[in-house]
Amino acid sequence: MKVCFPVAEDQGINSKVFNHFNSSPYFLIIDTDAEEIKILPNCDPKNEMYGCNAAVALEGQSLNAIVVGGISDALLQFLNMQGYQVYETNTDNIQKNLELLKKDELAELYPFYSQYEGQCGDEDGSEGDCNHDHDHHHHEHDLESDAKQEQCVLHGGSGCGSHVKGECEGH
Repeated sequence: MKVCFPVAEDQGINSKVFNHFNSSPYFLIIDTDAEEIKILPNCDPKNEMYGCNAAVALEGQSLNAIVVGGISDALLQFLNMQGYQVYETNTDNIQKNLELLKKDELAELYPFYSQYEGQCGDEDGSEGDCNHDHDHHHHEHDLESDAKQEQCVLHGGSGCGSHVKGECEGH
């Protein structure tokens, strides 16, 4: 079985699940049958500066499951149309999620087909309970440093800006 997890950094099986699927800097793909793990940057190798592009990054991966902390309704619909089954995490621990998936104890996600569902917040625009910080502020100086971008990613910021030129090549 090949399972994909969004992650902020590559720590193999010890990586933590990243809360936002589409803005995840990387995808950790675990092949439980072959006992192999690989990491893919979440970008389009043909257009690296575009930023995150989960659909292109996962193209041709033949996944049996994708396990996420959070995902937009539109992307969930797209992944379902591509034949992927998407499941919701119970924890940020990848090993535990794999065990639960094998026991069929993770909930499969289904699209709501609503412009509001799958977003953080209520219809009136107020913040809902989406389990992450929306008040993360960037420092105005030196946002280009890798350390600050990585810290931003780990605190709920977008991981897309952390890609460096050439990172997608060869994947």
